[in-house]
Amino acid sequence: MPRPVILGPVRISTRDVVILRLETNAGITGQAIGYTRGTPLLGCLEALSPAVLGRDAARPQSIATALVDASPPGQAQLSRAISLIDIALWDIAAKRAKMPLFELLGGAREAVPATAVAGYFLQDRDVANVVAEAQKRFDEGYARVKVMIDGTRPAFDRALCDALARLDAPLALDAHWTWRQHAPAAAFFRDIADYGFVFVEDPFPAGYDALTARLQADVTTPVAAGEDAAGLPALAALAETVGYLRVDTTTCGGVAAAVQACAYAEARGTVVFPHVFAPIHTHLACATRAVDQVEIIPSDVGSDPLDLVLDDLPDLKNGAIAPRAEAGNGIAINWDRAQAFVRGAPLEIHAENERNPSND
Repeated sequence: MPRPVILGPVRISTRDVVILRLETNAGITGQAIGYTRGTPLLGCLEALSPAVLGRDAARPQSIATALVDASPPGQAQLSRAISLIDIALWDIAAKRAKMPLFELLGGAREAVPATAVAGYFLQDRDVANVVAEAQKRFDEGYARVKVMIDGTRPAFDRALCDALARLDAPLALDAHWTWRQHAPAAAFFRDIADYGFVFVEDPFPAGYDALTARLQADVTTPVAAGEDAAGLPALAALAETVGYLRVDTTTCGGVAAAVQACAYAEARGTVVFPHVFAPIHTHLACATRAVDQVEIIPSDVGSDPLDLVLDDLPDLKNGAIAPRAEAGNGIAINWDRAQAFVRGAPLEIHAENERNPSND
Protein backbone atom coordinates (compact mmCIF):
# COMPACT_ATOMS: atom_id res chain seq x y z
CA MET A 1 0.00 0.00 0.00
CA PRO A 2 1.22 3.58 -0.59
CA ARG A 3 0.91 4.41 3.13
CA PRO A 4 -0.39 2.78 6.30
CA VAL A 5 -4.10 2.45 6.93
CA ILE A 6 -5.00 3.56 10.45
CA LEU A 7 -8.39 2.31 11.59
CA GLY A 8 -9.08 3.50 15.11
CA PRO A 9 -6.53 1.63 17.25
CA VAL A 10 -5.36 -0.59 14.36
CA ARG A 11 -2.46 0.21 12.00
CA ILE A 12 -2.17 -1.77 8.76
CA SER A 13 1.02 -1.31 6.72
CA THR A 14 0.56 -4.19 4.25
CA ARG A 15 -2.33 -6.21 2.83
CA ASP A 16 -1.13 -9.76 3.37
CA VAL A 17 -3.03 -12.42 1.46
CA VAL A 18 -2.68 -16.12 0.77
CA ILE A 19 -3.56 -17.46 -2.66
CA LEU A 20 -4.59 -21.11 -2.94
CA ARG A 21 -4.70 -23.28 -6.03
CA LEU A 22 -6.06 -26.83 -5.90
CA GLU A 23 -5.71 -29.14 -8.89
CA THR A 24 -7.61 -32.36 -9.54
CA ASN A 25 -6.33 -35.49 -11.25
CA ALA A 26 -8.27 -34.37 -14.33
CA GLY A 27 -6.38 -31.06 -14.42
CA ILE A 28 -9.24 -28.84 -13.20
CA THR A 29 -7.95 -26.06 -10.96
CA GLY A 30 -9.76 -24.26 -8.17
CA GLN A 31 -8.60 -20.89 -6.87
CA ALA A 32 -9.14 -18.86 -3.71
CA ILE A 33 -7.66 -15.79 -2.04
CA GLY A 34 -8.00 -14.43 1.49
CA TYR A 35 -6.48 -12.03 3.98
CA THR A 36 -4.24 -13.42 6.70
CA ARG A 37 -5.32 -10.72 9.19
CA GLY A 38 -2.62 -11.67 11.64
CA THR A 39 -3.35 -15.39 11.54
CA PRO A 40 -0.96 -18.19 10.45
CA LEU A 41 -3.11 -18.87 7.40
CA LEU A 42 -0.42 -20.43 5.22
CA GLY A 43 0.68 -22.75 8.01
CA CYS A 44 -2.92 -23.78 8.63
CA LEU A 45 -3.38 -24.66 4.97
CA GLU A 46 -0.23 -26.75 5.08
CA ALA A 47 -1.48 -28.53 8.21
CA LEU A 48 -4.88 -29.28 6.66
CA SER A 49 -3.62 -30.38 3.25
CA PRO A 50 -3.13 -34.11 4.12
CA ALA A 51 -6.83 -34.33 4.96
CA VAL A 52 -7.77 -32.84 1.56
CA LEU A 53 -5.44 -34.52 -0.90
CA GLY A 54 -6.90 -37.65 -2.41
CA ARG A 55 -10.48 -36.76 -1.47
CA ASP A 56 -13.31 -36.57 -4.00
CA ALA A 57 -13.35 -32.96 -5.24
CA ALA A 58 -16.97 -33.41 -6.29
CA ARG A 59 -17.98 -33.33 -2.60
CA PRO A 60 -16.83 -29.96 -1.20
CA GLN A 61 -19.38 -30.03 1.62
CA SER A 62 -18.12 -33.41 2.80
CA ILE A 63 -14.53 -32.19 2.84
CA ALA A 64 -15.31 -28.92 4.64
CA THR A 65 -17.42 -30.72 7.24
CA ALA A 66 -14.67 -33.26 7.87
CA LEU A 67 -12.12 -30.48 8.36
CA VAL A 68 -14.36 -28.67 10.84
CA ASP A 69 -15.29 -31.82 12.75
CA ALA A 70 -11.66 -32.93 13.04
CA SER A 71 -10.51 -29.76 14.83
CA PRO A 72 -13.12 -28.26 17.19
CA PRO A 73 -10.56 -26.59 19.52
CA GLY A 74 -8.75 -24.98 16.59
CA GLN A 75 -11.81 -23.69 14.76
CA ALA A 76 -11.01 -19.99 15.24
CA GLN A 77 -7.49 -20.40 13.83
CA LEU A 78 -8.39 -22.84 11.07
CA SER A 79 -11.59 -21.23 9.80
CA ARG A 80 -9.86 -19.04 7.23
CA ALA A 81 -7.90 -22.00 5.86
CA ILE A 82 -11.02 -24.19 5.67
CA SER A 83 -12.77 -21.30 3.91
CA LEU A 84 -10.15 -21.04 1.17
CA ILE A 85 -10.17 -24.80 0.61
CA ASP A 86 -13.96 -24.77 0.30
CA ILE A 87 -13.92 -21.79 -2.08
CA ALA A 88 -11.38 -23.54 -4.33
CA LEU A 89 -13.43 -26.76 -4.27
CA TRP A 90 -16.57 -24.90 -5.32
CA ASP A 91 -14.55 -23.28 -8.11
CA ILE A 92 -13.71 -26.80 -9.29
CA ALA A 93 -17.35 -27.86 -8.98
CA ALA A 94 -18.55 -24.91 -11.06
CA LYS A 95 -15.90 -25.47 -13.70
CA ARG A 96 -16.76 -29.17 -13.91
CA ALA A 97 -20.43 -28.21 -14.36
CA LYS A 98 -19.40 -25.56 -16.92
CA MET A 99 -21.42 -22.98 -15.00
CA PRO A 100 -20.66 -19.74 -13.16
CA LEU A 101 -20.91 -20.37 -9.43
CA PHE A 102 -23.97 -18.21 -8.84
CA GLU A 103 -25.96 -20.29 -11.34
CA LEU A 104 -24.75 -23.53 -9.79
CA LEU A 105 -26.02 -22.21 -6.44
CA GLY A 106 -29.44 -21.34 -7.82
CA GLY A 107 -29.09 -18.09 -9.75
CA ALA A 108 -31.47 -15.68 -8.00
CA ARG A 109 -30.45 -12.69 -10.15
CA GLU A 110 -27.84 -11.54 -12.66
CA ALA A 111 -26.49 -8.37 -11.00
CA VAL A 112 -26.42 -6.67 -7.61
CA PRO A 113 -26.03 -3.03 -6.46
CA ALA A 114 -22.60 -1.97 -5.22
CA THR A 115 -21.38 -0.03 -2.19
CA ALA A 116 -18.12 1.92 -2.43
CA VAL A 117 -15.87 2.33 0.60
CA ALA A 118 -14.46 5.81 1.27
CA GLY A 119 -12.49 7.54 4.00
CA TYR A 120 -9.24 5.61 4.16
CA PHE A 121 -6.05 7.44 5.28
CA LEU A 122 -8.02 9.82 7.51
CA GLN A 123 -4.84 10.78 9.32
CA ASP A 124 -3.84 12.87 6.29
CA ARG A 125 -7.23 14.30 5.29
CA ASP A 126 -9.82 16.87 6.31
CA VAL A 127 -13.59 16.58 6.38
CA ALA A 128 -14.15 18.35 3.06
CA ASN A 129 -11.81 15.97 1.27
CA VAL A 130 -13.60 12.88 2.60
CA VAL A 131 -17.03 14.27 1.72
CA ALA A 132 -15.79 15.05 -1.80
CA GLU A 133 -14.64 11.44 -2.14
CA ALA A 134 -18.05 10.16 -1.08
CA GLN A 135 -19.77 12.43 -3.59
CA LYS A 136 -17.37 11.23 -6.30
CA ARG A 137 -18.45 7.62 -5.69
CA PHE A 138 -22.12 8.55 -5.97
CA ASP A 139 -21.32 10.39 -9.22
CA GLU A 140 -19.64 7.22 -10.49
CA GLY A 141 -22.89 5.34 -9.98
CA TYR A 142 -22.44 3.49 -6.68
CA ALA A 143 -25.73 2.83 -4.93
CA ARG A 144 -24.32 3.44 -1.45
CA VAL A 145 -21.11 4.72 0.13
CA LYS A 146 -19.62 3.48 3.39
CA VAL A 147 -17.31 5.98 5.09
CA MET A 148 -14.68 5.34 7.75
CA ILE A 149 -14.75 7.35 10.94
CA ASP A 150 -11.51 8.11 12.73
CA GLY A 151 -12.49 6.62 16.08
CA THR A 152 -9.85 8.51 18.05
CA ARG A 153 -10.98 12.10 17.36
CA PRO A 154 -14.61 12.60 18.45
CA ALA A 155 -14.78 16.19 17.22
CA PHE A 156 -13.52 15.18 13.77
CA ASP A 157 -15.98 12.30 13.58
CA ARG A 158 -18.90 14.51 14.56
CA ALA A 159 -17.94 17.13 11.95
CA LEU A 160 -17.60 14.40 9.34
CA CYS A 161 -21.03 12.98 10.15
CA ASP A 162 -22.57 16.47 10.01
CA ALA A 163 -21.07 17.08 6.57
CA LEU A 164 -21.96 13.65 5.19
CA ALA A 165 -25.58 13.99 6.29
CA ARG A 166 -25.91 17.06 4.07
CA LEU A 167 -25.28 14.89 1.00
CA ASP A 168 -28.77 13.42 1.54
CA ALA A 169 -27.70 10.08 0.03
CA PRO A 170 -27.49 6.43 1.20
CA LEU A 171 -24.49 6.47 3.51
CA ALA A 172 -23.12 4.07 6.12
CA LEU A 173 -20.30 4.38 8.63
CA ASP A 174 -17.47 2.03 9.61
CA ALA A 175 -16.28 2.43 13.20
CA HIS A 176 -13.55 -0.23 12.83
CA TRP A 177 -13.52 -1.66 16.36
CA THR A 178 -13.32 1.77 18.05
CA TRP A 179 -14.97 0.97 21.39
CA ARG A 180 -14.62 -1.62 24.16
CA GLN A 181 -17.48 -0.41 26.36
CA HIS A 182 -21.18 0.10 25.82
CA ALA A 183 -21.53 3.69 27.08
CA PRO A 184 -19.27 5.54 24.58
CA ALA A 185 -20.55 3.48 21.66
CA ALA A 186 -24.17 4.15 22.61
CA ALA A 187 -23.41 7.86 23.02
CA PHE A 188 -22.02 8.01 19.48
CA PHE A 189 -25.04 6.19 18.07
CA ARG A 190 -27.39 8.59 19.87
CA ASP A 191 -25.50 11.61 18.54
CA ILE A 192 -25.89 10.49 14.91
CA ALA A 193 -29.35 8.90 15.21
CA ASP A 194 -31.13 11.67 13.30
CA TYR A 195 -28.76 11.56 10.33
CA GLY A 196 -30.29 8.42 8.85
CA PHE A 197 -27.12 6.42 8.23
CA VAL A 198 -27.96 2.99 6.83
CA PHE A 199 -25.79 1.26 9.45
CA VAL A 200 -22.70 1.66 11.60
CA GLU A 201 -20.25 -1.20 11.20
CA ASP A 202 -18.01 -2.85 13.79
CA PRO A 203 -18.42 -0.62 16.85
CA PHE A 204 -16.64 -3.39 18.78
CA PRO A 205 -13.95 -5.94 17.87
CA ALA A 206 -14.85 -9.45 16.77
CA GLY A 207 -15.91 -11.58 19.69
CA TYR A 208 -17.70 -8.80 21.56
CA ASP A 209 -21.03 -10.35 20.62
CA ALA A 210 -22.76 -9.64 23.94
CA LEU A 211 -21.85 -5.95 23.74
CA THR A 212 -22.92 -5.84 20.10
CA ALA A 213 -26.31 -7.34 20.95
CA ARG A 214 -26.79 -4.97 23.88
CA LEU A 215 -25.90 -1.97 21.73
CA GLN A 216 -28.29 -2.92 18.94
CA ALA A 217 -31.07 -3.35 21.47
CA ASP A 218 -30.45 0.18 22.81
CA VAL A 219 -30.09 2.18 19.58
CA THR A 220 -32.14 2.80 16.43
CA THR A 221 -29.38 2.86 13.81
CA PRO A 222 -28.65 -0.69 12.57
CA VAL A 223 -25.39 -2.28 13.65
CA ALA A 224 -23.35 -4.23 11.08
CA ALA A 225 -20.98 -6.98 12.22
CA GLY A 226 -19.64 -10.43 11.33
CA GLU A 227 -16.75 -10.09 8.88
CA ASP A 228 -14.38 -11.93 11.22
CA ALA A 229 -16.89 -14.48 12.50
CA ALA A 230 -15.27 -17.93 12.39
CA GLY A 231 -17.86 -20.46 11.35
CA LEU A 232 -21.58 -20.65 10.72
CA PRO A 233 -22.67 -20.79 14.40
CA ALA A 234 -20.98 -17.44 15.08
CA LEU A 235 -22.73 -15.84 12.12
CA ALA A 236 -26.07 -17.39 13.08
CA ALA A 237 -25.78 -15.91 16.57
CA LEU A 238 -25.04 -12.46 15.17
CA ALA A 239 -27.94 -12.71 12.72
CA GLU A 240 -30.24 -12.85 15.73
CA THR A 241 -29.08 -9.50 17.07
CA VAL A 242 -27.72 -7.12 14.39
CA GLY A 243 -29.39 -5.31 11.53
CA TYR A 244 -26.72 -6.10 8.93
CA LEU A 245 -24.73 -9.33 8.85
CA ARG A 246 -21.24 -8.98 7.36
CA VAL A 247 -20.67 -12.41 5.84
CA ASP A 248 -17.16 -13.11 4.55
CA THR A 249 -16.86 -16.30 2.54
CA THR A 250 -13.08 -16.28 3.09
CA THR A 251 -13.54 -16.37 6.88
CA CYS A 252 -16.78 -18.11 7.83
CA GLY A 253 -16.03 -21.57 6.44
CA GLY A 254 -16.43 -21.08 2.71
CA VAL A 255 -19.18 -21.03 0.12
CA ALA A 256 -21.56 -23.49 1.75
CA ALA A 257 -21.32 -21.78 5.14
CA ALA A 258 -21.89 -18.37 3.55
CA VAL A 259 -24.98 -19.60 1.68
CA GLN A 260 -26.36 -21.12 4.89
CA ALA A 261 -25.67 -17.91 6.80
CA CYS A 262 -27.55 -15.94 4.15
CA ALA A 263 -30.55 -18.26 4.44
CA TYR A 264 -30.49 -18.02 8.23
CA ALA A 265 -30.30 -14.22 8.11
CA GLU A 266 -33.04 -13.92 5.51
CA ALA A 267 -35.41 -16.02 7.63
CA ARG A 268 -34.89 -13.57 10.49
CA GLY A 269 -35.15 -10.38 8.46
CA THR A 270 -31.45 -9.55 8.81
CA VAL A 271 -29.81 -7.97 5.78
CA VAL A 272 -26.57 -9.54 4.49
CA PHE A 273 -23.78 -7.26 3.28
CA PRO A 274 -20.67 -9.31 2.35
CA HIS A 275 -17.18 -8.15 3.27
CA VAL A 276 -15.07 -7.03 0.27
CA PHE A 277 -13.70 -9.74 -2.11
CA ALA A 278 -16.17 -8.68 -4.80
CA PRO A 279 -15.31 -11.49 -7.29
CA ILE A 280 -16.60 -14.27 -5.03
CA HIS A 281 -19.21 -12.21 -3.18
CA THR A 282 -20.88 -11.07 -6.39
CA HIS A 283 -21.60 -14.74 -7.03
CA LEU A 284 -22.93 -15.13 -3.48
CA ALA A 285 -25.14 -12.06 -3.88
CA CYS A 286 -26.55 -13.27 -7.17
CA ALA A 287 -27.31 -16.68 -5.69
CA THR A 288 -29.48 -15.31 -2.85
CA ARG A 289 -31.79 -12.36 -2.29
CA ALA A 290 -30.58 -12.03 1.31
CA VAL A 291 -27.67 -9.84 0.13
CA ASP A 292 -28.60 -6.22 -0.49
CA GLN A 293 -25.31 -4.98 -1.98
CA VAL A 294 -21.70 -6.00 -2.61
CA GLU A 295 -18.78 -4.00 -1.23
CA ILE A 296 -16.04 -2.52 -3.41
CA ILE A 297 -12.92 -0.62 -2.39
CA PRO A 298 -12.16 1.24 -5.65
CA SER A 299 -8.69 0.50 -6.95
CA ASP A 300 -7.70 4.17 -7.07
CA VAL A 301 -7.94 4.32 -3.25
CA GLY A 302 -4.86 2.11 -2.87
CA SER A 303 -5.88 0.53 0.44
CA ASP A 304 -6.87 -2.86 -0.96
CA PRO A 305 -4.65 -3.48 -4.00
CA LEU A 306 -6.12 -6.83 -5.04
CA ASP A 307 -6.09 -5.60 -8.63
CA LEU A 308 -2.33 -6.23 -8.54
CA VAL A 309 -2.92 -9.99 -8.41
CA LEU A 310 -6.47 -10.43 -9.78
CA ASP A 311 -7.75 -10.10 -13.33
CA ASP A 312 -11.28 -9.36 -14.52
CA LEU A 313 -12.53 -7.61 -11.39
CA PRO A 314 -16.27 -6.85 -11.56
CA ASP A 315 -17.14 -3.61 -13.36
CA LEU A 316 -19.77 -1.16 -12.15
CA LYS A 317 -22.51 -0.68 -14.73
CA ASN A 318 -25.69 1.27 -14.04
CA GLY A 319 -25.02 1.17 -10.31
CA ALA A 320 -24.61 -2.63 -10.17
CA ILE A 321 -22.03 -5.32 -10.76
CA ALA A 322 -22.47 -8.73 -12.35
CA PRO A 323 -20.50 -11.92 -11.71
CA ARG A 324 -18.16 -13.24 -14.35
CA ALA A 325 -20.00 -15.27 -16.97
CA GLU A 326 -17.22 -17.86 -17.24
CA ALA A 327 -17.50 -21.14 -15.37
CA GLY A 328 -16.07 -20.91 -11.87
CA ASN A 329 -16.18 -18.75 -8.75
CA GLY A 330 -15.11 -15.47 -10.35
CA ILE A 331 -11.59 -15.42 -8.88
CA ALA A 332 -9.04 -14.97 -11.66
CA ILE A 333 -5.51 -15.01 -10.27
CA ASN A 334 -2.81 -13.49 -12.44
CA TRP A 335 -0.06 -15.85 -11.36
CA ASP A 336 2.71 -13.98 -13.16
CA ARG A 337 1.91 -10.75 -11.35
CA ALA A 338 1.28 -12.53 -8.06
CA GLN A 339 4.74 -14.11 -8.20
CA ALA A 340 6.31 -10.66 -7.80
CA PHE A 341 4.76 -10.32 -4.35
CA VAL A 342 5.54 -13.79 -2.99
CA ARG A 343 7.61 -13.87 0.18
CA GLY A 344 10.01 -16.77 -0.19
CA ALA A 345 9.27 -19.79 -2.34
CA PRO A 346 5.64 -20.74 -3.05
CA LEU A 347 4.44 -23.67 -0.98
CA GLU A 348 3.53 -26.67 -3.13
CA ILE A 349 2.01 -29.81 -1.66
CA HIS A 350 1.58 -32.98 -3.69
CA ALA A 351 -0.24 -36.18 -2.89
CA GLU A 352 2.17 -39.11 -2.69
CA ASN A 353 -0.44 -41.81 -2.19
CA GLU A 354 -3.88 -40.60 -3.20
CA ARG A 355 -6.61 -42.63 -1.57
CA ASN A 356 -8.90 -42.49 -4.60
CA PRO A 357 -6.98 -41.38 -7.69
CA SER A 358 -9.89 -42.18 -10.00
CA ASN A 359 -11.88 -39.28 -8.53
CA ASP A 360 -10.98 -35.92 -10.00
